[in-house]
Amino acid sequence: MSGVVLMGLAWAADPDPWGTLVIDVAPFHATIELDGEAIGQGSMTFDEVAVGEHVVSATADGYQGASWSFRQGAGQTVKWTVRLEGQTVDTATAPALEPEPEPQPEPDEEAEPQEEAEPQASLPIEPDPEPSDPAASAAPEEPERSGSVAANLAVTALSVGAGGAAVWYYGEAKDAWAFYDAQSNKQIADQIYEERVRPLRNATYALGAVSAAGLGMSGVLWFTADTSGATVLGVNGRF
Repeated sequence: MSGVVLMGLAWAADPDPWGTLVIDVAPFHATIELDGEAIGQGSMTFDEVAVGEHVVSATADGYQGASWSFRQGAGQTVKWTVRLEGQTVDTATAPALEPEPEPQPEPDEEAEPQEEAEPQASLPIEPDPEPSDPAASAAPEEPERSGSVAANLAVTALSVGAGGAAVWYYGEAKDAWAFYDAQSNKQIADQIYEERVRPLRNATYALGAVSAAGLGMSGVLWFTADTSGATVLGVNGRF
């Protein structure tokens, strides 16, 4: 009976032996550990934190990890806001790699000395007779090629490349939007939108505009360019 009374007094003195930990972390896929045990990824609210001293940490690939020691009170809410910094490589302290020396072939002691070839008598070389018609011996000059054709090809290639990049960024933005739309936590969803969806969307718009402008400019250049005497894709003359 006395044990029941003591338990009742302990419960009355400390009615709520738990507390709440709120974590606001970036990037959104960071792994969260509490006292060495993983409890989830990204920003979260952890309700069942025992009263006492604890250590919370956040890690992510490509970022420097962070940790924080705190004391959890009964019925209290503790918040931790952390932004992980990206890792950098110090190339100044990296040791320079020296090229290995190439192995030199060892002399073959058993090889017999080769006999020197006797010099052969050379016949006198007679000078070529001068051509009677200087115009006939002159090398034909190549036709001058229009420099605008090469410039047009470069503009067209860059425009097509920008269009291909815009299509790739569109696919990445579409996947990021699907991941953003699937989030039930508004705070995490907003963070995903700012870190992934918005940059990919802006890159798609910019590359699409560059591709459209470049193709338009290329069409004008091809229409007005003088391609007579130039060789493009194996076709000679104007086309």
